[in-house]
Order: sequence, then structure tokens, then C-alpha cells
Amino acid sequence: MKRSSPIPLALASILVLSLLLGTAGTADGAKLLWKHEAGGDVKEVDMSADGQWLVAATLAKDVLFFERTSSTPSWTHRFITEIGDVTITPSGDHAAVAHWGNPASSQIQQSLFDRDTGGPFWNFTSHGADPGELGCYVAISNGAGVIASSGATGVLFVSPGVNASQSDRYSFSPGDEHVLHLSITADGTHLVMSTGVPENETGAVYVLDGPDGWKLYEKHRKKMITKALMSGDKKSLVYLGETAQGNDHLYFVALNDESHNWSRNSSSNILLFGISADGGHIVTGEEGYLRLSASKDGKARWTAAAQNGTFTAGDISSDGKYIVAGTSAGELLLFTKGSSKPIWKTTLDGPVRSVRISATGEYIFVGTGTGDNQVHLFYNELPEDDDGGFISAPPLLAINLTVCLAAVILRRRKTA
Repeated sequence: MKRSSPIPLALASILVLSLLLGTAGTADGAKLLWKHEAGGDVKEVDMSADGQWLVAATLAKDVLFFERTSSTPSWTHRFITEIGDVTITPSGDHAAVAHWGNPASSQIQQSLFDRDTGGPFWNFTSHGADPGELGCYVAISNGAGVIASSGATGVLFVSPGVNASQSDRYSFSPGDEHVLHLSITADGTHLVMSTGVPENETGAVYVLDGPDGWKLYEKHRKKMITKALMSGDKKSLVYLGETAQGNDHLYFVALNDESHNWSRNSSSNILLFGISADGGHIVTGEEGYLRLSASKDGKARWTAAAQNGTFTAGDISSDGKYIVAGTSAGELLLFTKGSSKPIWKTTLDGPVRSVRISATGEYIFVGTGTGDNQVHLFYNELPEDDDGGFISAPPLLAINLTVCLAAVILRRRKTA
């Protein structure tokens, strides 16, 4: 009987490599862990650095606090007035909310929550403001060591902890400028405040160095500064302003090396931006497309177009390896720094209002608006290599198995 011909060595090698490259290292992408009906349009979401603790605020004046393991809130709280801002400490031990005070007054109130007990255990009424103007903001450092708040009238109040006396509290006023954004470093040593005056279209970004005395560390005067952020390593500052022609303009400041400063004009509105903790990468959402830039020179590493709607919310992981962005059409996309092609995407039932990604990119927390009104928690299970790309197969394993199969085929040829 005639023996069947053995598989040619080259073909066997190709088959083995194809099987390995097609199956090894694959993953299903980010998967939905749970979702929860929020009871109204989600205004803002935030998440602890490890993704263990999550908080959301709605236009229905509710605050919802979650632990990652359950879609049922650990606690909820409803205010009688509109919520301006909500945030959580990087460690997740406290959440802070800025909201309008008594409806009959024009005061702004800050409320501090403990993650285990719920219910505001500390409240501070800061100052008068017109609820119809702009917004109110709150920022909090780890352990509630520093609590900062501000409203439309432009006065910044800082409390060194919940047990501080009135005399220990610090206030800073940039004149007649409105506060447009407020942030704080995790250790509570630096506050970043962006301001603007709509009437004459001027503004500035202020960096206050504390906590002893809260002295003015940096000041950058531009036309209008709508948002400013400091990198986690406190070496870089990025902020968004406007040019005299009304175009959005992005500014990068290396605080210890002015030679690396740059700015870039955008032909469209910049609707979102963020900076990695090491200051190495900046992500911007510019209406129809998303852009990842290198901080050292401002040049784009890549741009990605939105298939539907405009980019309305986004975030970048602390190491800059993962970028998540959502659109007005409900698209949610996950990228790595190495490619403009999303590694995963899904479509939600409402526009993406707010999104956060954990420090290492493992967890994604999303809040949606009209038509969905839910919060969603996703888990990113994709493996990644050191360059922010994805490992498709282990090459050494592929080579070794190919060599083994080739040896078996040759042995059969000799004994045939």
C-alpha cells in the first residue's frame, strides 16, 4: 500500500505559526462588569486610582457611591439643590460634592462623605454666588487632608482637613475673574485654578503651593483659561485657553525647564483634554477626532476620527498607555498610546457624559445621559507589552513548536 505523502516542512511551519498567531494572547477586550440605572442624566463620574471605589452625580441631584464588586450603590444621597461638582480621593476613602446651598440664598456648600458610612459628615458654606453663573467646584486630597472649593464669584477656599478651625482656613481671590476649573494634587501640596472673565474675555491659570500659607507658585495670564491640569509628578502643567480670534489654544508648561514649553492652536473646539501622571502624553478631543500628543514637543502621535457624533468625554491612564473616549452618539472607544486604531469599542444607549479610567487602565467607569441615564463599569482584560501595544503571540514558543514539528516530520521521512 502506498504511504501518504508527509506534510511539507514549510507548510507545517506556516500552519503552526498561523495557529499560534491566531490564538495565543487573544482576549475578548473590555467587558461589562455591571451597569446601574442612575435615575437621571449622569453629570459626572469619578473613580479611585485602583478602580475599587466609584462615585457618580446626576442632574436629578443624586450622589451614588459604589464598590467595584457590586452594581448596587453602597449608599446614595439626594440634595435639594443642583450639584456642581463631585470628586473622590485617589485612595477612595472620601468623596466631596460642591452644590448650591439653600435655594433662597446664593451660597455654595461643600459636603464631605466617608465611603463606609455615607451621609455628609462635614459641610462648609463658602460664599455667595449666582447659581445661574457658570458652576461650583471642589477638590480633595488623600485622607481629606486638604479640601478646596470655589464658585462662580472667583474666591477659592481651602480647609486643611475636616477638623480645621475657621481661622485655619485660607481664601484666595483672583479679583473679578470667575473660576472655571479647580484641581488638586493627590498629596494636597498644589492647587490649580483656571479663571476667566466672560465680559472682557480675559483669564489666567493659578498654581498655589501649600499647604503652609498657600503661596502663589505660578501664574499664566491668557485670554480665557477654561481648564488647567497638573501632572501627577508635579513637573508639568497643561491648560486650555482661547486666542484673540476665538480659537481654542492648548498650552504646555514644563515647570522646571521652560525650553520645553509649547502651545498649539486648534481649528476646532477642544471639548476634552487630559495629561498622564508622568506628564509624558496629552489627549485632546477636538470635536470630530481624538488626538494623542507627546508632551515633549506637542506633536501628534496619532489622531482618530469619531465614526458618529463628537468626542464629549475622555481620560488617560496614569502611565499614558490607555486612552478611553466617549462620544455624543454613545460610542465608547479604548485605545493604546501605540495606535490610533481602537483595541475595543462598544455603543451605549445614550450620549457619554463622563468617563474615568483607573491608574493602570484596568477599569473604565462611564456615565451616560438622555436615553440611557446609567453608569457602566467595564474591565479591560487585554494584555499589553511595554510599548503600549498588544502581544499577539509569544514568538519563542512559536519557533520552538515549529522546530519540534519539523523534526517529527523529518524523522518520519527517514523511517518511511
